Amino acid sequence: MTGVGTLPNFLIVGALRSGTTSLARYLGSHPDVFVAPQKEVRYFDRNFERGIEWYARQFSGVAGEAAVGEATPTYMYEELARERMQEKLPEARLIAVLRNPVDRAYSHYWLNRATGIETLGFAAALELEARRLDRGEARYAYADRGRYLRYLRRLCDLYHRGSLLSILFEDLRDRPEVTYRSVCHFLDVDARFVPTNLGRPVNGFVTFRSPRLRSMTRSLPRPMRNAVGRLNTRPTSYPPMDPSLRKDLLQRFAEDNKALAEWLGTDLAVWRT
Repeated sequence: MTGVGTLPNFLIVGALRSGTTSLARYLGSHPDVFVAPQKEVRYFDRNFERGIEWYARQFSGVAGEAAVGEATPTYMYEELARERMQEKLPEARLIAVLRNPVDRAYSHYWLNRATGIETLGFAAALELEARRLDRGEARYAYADRGRYLRYLRRLCDLYHRGSLLSILFEDLRDRPEVTYRSVCHFLDVDARFVPTNLGRPVNGFVTFRSPRLRSMTRSLPRPMRNAVGRLNTRPTSYPPMDPSLRKDLLQRFAEDNKALAEWLGTDLAVWRT
């Protein structure tokens, strides 16, 4: 699209709570890759009305990099976002980072707990999920957003299958160099370059000293919001999942994961425990 400035040629489209921030940071360290400084630009879902010129300004720092992209892990889930992506960026390459859906759901749940969005226990939240989704409350889609195949197929209804690369969170965590190189090959950039931050965890779980303060700072300029955010958070960990509930969820996702493995041509044995 001419006359609007630089637009991305790749998008990290999901999944939520699956290492998209880490991958974006690793790619942003590559000399041939530019990643929008703002994680989750959310142009195709929340900010579309701002216009394509606004979107192009998110990439104003591009200085000749071959691969230009951004990471918004809600894109793969929302029909309107997918359609807008195809309209504005029909030649884009898409990357999906997929995590064991049981672990993804639990991480998503605890993020909502930390931010004050969720007050129920995990089992109760899963029980109520279908009714919440019927009411349009997608932020509670703990299990639904781990049923990846339906969303990947919908992406491929709009994009050529070869435009989509799916990698596993577990591979990015346990085999970062091999996985990173596969992404570089997909983006046609030098796969020999290894960033110094590769394998370093990003966006770990935190709790908020004041969820109310977090909400109040959303309207502040980004530098001020980030400064307050650093003071208002503390790294921590959430408790392990109840073993019986984990077993139930593994069984619940078994057929979905089997179908996904066949579609991807990938062994998903790591998701069986």
